[in-house]
Amino acid sequence: MTSSPTPGPTPGPTPLPTTFNDIMDFDRLELCVSTGGPTCVVTRNITFQSTLTITGVAVTIMSTDSVGLSGNGTKPLFMVEHGAKVTLSGLNLKSGSGTDGGCVSVKHANLTVRDSSFESCSASNDGGGIYGASSTIDTHHVTFE
Repeated sequence: MTSSPTPGPTPGPTPLPTTFNDIMDFDRLELCVSTGGPTCVVTRNITFQSTLTITGVAVTIMSTDSVGLSGNGTKPLFMVEHGAKVTLSGLNLKSGSGTDGGCVSVKHANLTVRDSSFESCSASNDGGGIYGASSTIDTHHVTFE
């Protein structure tokens, strides 16, 4: 009599983490945001390779160490659009440059910014630090330089 091995559970796809706790580069931040986070904890300064567009998801991007996110003077940092609900907390957003919203542009979405700073953000039209159109924007303990 031969016995056949008992089949084990069928492996499924590896689930994505619900919180990205150690984001040190743009690609990892982009992955966290694209999957809806819901929380992206940034632990190192990041110079953005391109503008990060957040559409239709709820996500928190935060740091406990006031890390810097930089557009290097050539691009906006975030475009928050079409129903997205984004919270930025404990960040130093700097050197963003765009047409509307040097560091953050919010269109038909919700943005909350807490305990953060905007530094050297510029726009050729409106909103050096933050631009909003048909949106809700709340700021708490935020500085603009």
